[in-house]
Amino acid sequence: MPTLSQRWMGRGNIIKEHYTRIERFSGAVDITRPILTGMGVLGVASAAALANQGFPVWHLALAGLIAALLAYAAIHAFNDLVDRRRDIECWPGRPIPSHRLATAQVLVFVVFCFIIALAIIWVFFNTTCFVVSLISV
Repeated sequence: MPTLSQRWMGRGNIIKEHYTRIERFSGAVDITRPILTGMGVLGVASAAALANQGFPVWHLALAGLIAALLAYAAIHAFNDLVDRRRDIECWPGRPIPSHRLATAQVLVFVVFCFIIALAIIWVFFNTTCFVVSLISV
């Protein structure tokens, strides 16, 4: 059985005929690549601290953290969505090729995460940050 770190780096899990609800939920967590997402969020936090010349006020730091978590989770899920055909051969244990998650479920998750992340950026940050983020998405 793959270790948690292997699954959370995107290498997949054991392929089975049927999955329990917990295994399907773990597929939803696995598809966000929690380890890589955490590393990306730390990079964003470092850049924000440098741009702000110190730690920003707590409500902006929390809003930025949540927006970055959602955006990175969506990026990794979108990557699996785009690579779903290739992953059948290369990484068959990933959530989409192993059928732990349906393609439509992943698409809804990606769109939802990006919309919420952009909404947070619109509300808490400036227009330039929103436009750059929107173009990136």
